[in-house]
Order: sequence, then C-alpha cells, then structure tokens
Amino acid sequence: MSETLEVGAVVRRFLQARRRGPFELRELTRLLHNDATYVEVIDGERLTVSGGNGIAELLQAVWARRGDDETMSIVRSGVTSDTTAVGHWRRVTADGTVVHGRDRYTVADGLIVEIEVEEFASAAVPTYVRI
Repeated sequence: MSETLEVGAVVRRFLQARRRGPFELRELTRLLHNDATYVEVIDGERLTVSGGNGIAELLQAVWARRGDDETMSIVRSGVTSDTTAVGHWRRVTADGTVVHGRDRYTVADGLIVEIEVEEFASAAVPTYVRI
C-alpha cells in the first residue's frame, strides 16, 4: 500500500470512530501512537495533550459534555501529503451556533502521531483528494 493510501486509511478509520462517539474509545486508542500529541487553541489558550490514551480520553470527555442537541459532521477530508491528512468538520451547538474546524493529522508507521485542531468562522474549505 502506498504511503498516501495508508495515511488516508488510518485517518478515515479515526474519523469514523470519532463520528460514532464515546463508545469507540478502544478503536481511537488503537489508531494513536503511544507518544502522539494533540494540540488545540481554545480562546487563545493552547491545550496540549500527550499520549494516545490521554488523547482518546480527552476526546471521550469532550463527547460526554456535549448534549444530545449538539451535532457534528465531517464535511470533507483528504490526504495532503505522504504523511498528513486534513479533516474539515462542522458542529452545531444546542443554541444553533455553527462552528467550523479543521484537524490536521500526521501519520507515521500506520499510526497517528499528531493532531492539530483549528476552529474558524468561515465554511469555505480547500479541496483535497478525498479519502
């Protein structure tokens, strides 16, 4: 399998597990390298979490805080190089606010080693090769 296809397959499995929600903690953990890092800037504060288990637990806690009225969908995802892929998502909060975001995934040896999360106001997203 080419590196580009492998990156696409790993990220696609991660996004599918993420979309299914908190019950997919085991699958999320399997796809994350033990030394993976997660970086997100929230209201100007940089949040960094290290370790695959810690990242999976963080994502599970985030899902648990969201109400049944909040929805999240993957708008588009694509491979951007032989080591990275990008996923664009849209989240609608309980009060109807729409938040757009972009996650960049770096993959090595078949596992995700880094996730960088960015939220933005515009729904315009670049076109990438679909994965």
